[in-house]
Amino acid sequence: MVARYKIPRERLSIIPRSIDTDAFDATAIAPERIAALRISWRIAAEERILLVPGRVAPWNGQLILPEVARALHDGGVRGFVFVLAGEHHSHRKYARAVVRAARAKGVGELFRLAGHCRDMAAAFAAADTVVFPATEPPMLGRAVAQAQAVGRPVVTSDVGILPEQIAAPPELPEDVRTGWVVKAGDAIAFAEAIRAALSLDDAAYRAMAARARQFARYMFAPESIANATRSVYTALLARDM
Repeated sequence: MVARYKIPRERLSIIPRSIDTDAFDATAIAPERIAALRISWRIAAEERILLVPGRVAPWNGQLILPEVARALHDGGVRGFVFVLAGEHHSHRKYARAVVRAARAKGVGELFRLAGHCRDMAAAFAAADTVVFPATEPPMLGRAVAQAQAVGRPVVTSDVGILPEQIAAPPELPEDVRTGWVVKAGDAIAFAEAIRAALSLDDAAYRAMAARARQFARYMFAPESIANATRSVYTALLARDM
């Protein structure tokens, strides 16, 4: 809008779409729901889940993940599994290409094509880190907000609205970080960010999880969106009086 219609930035108020922060609350997700998903995904108890939500399709960028997995493995990172939780039949050739690439790089056992997941709140809760390797701007990007509402660190590409959905440097200080933003299509950058997420000790991980939950509630809770909308109308009415 700024570029096309020459609207001054200070005249714009950006209000994100809300999410159900109560449904995406780790304390409200029964352990049985998480256990059921780990069983269905064939995840061992000691394995950490890198969840990749969304349809397996070219614009979602999953084809880069075998290279990311290879870089992580070559760098000494072990005990992780990429779970691609999204419908993978609409773009069968692309999904098969992801599987072939993983096998070609010797990391096929580190991938699960889980298909459509009916319980995404539990899927986020089962994850250690949530990864969004999109190469094209998504329509909504709400899953980034939902993942943080559950208290999970996020690694996302720098396309479209995605960087605006998390707290990360340089836009915000390091001490409020809730995830990492990396260049779309850069496998090494994704591997480094994921390594950083997996390297957090228990205290640092809990602190980031708490920040992610707090950030999600502040930014995306229905009451936050209502307050932001009301503020816009109040400002307009005050100006016109």
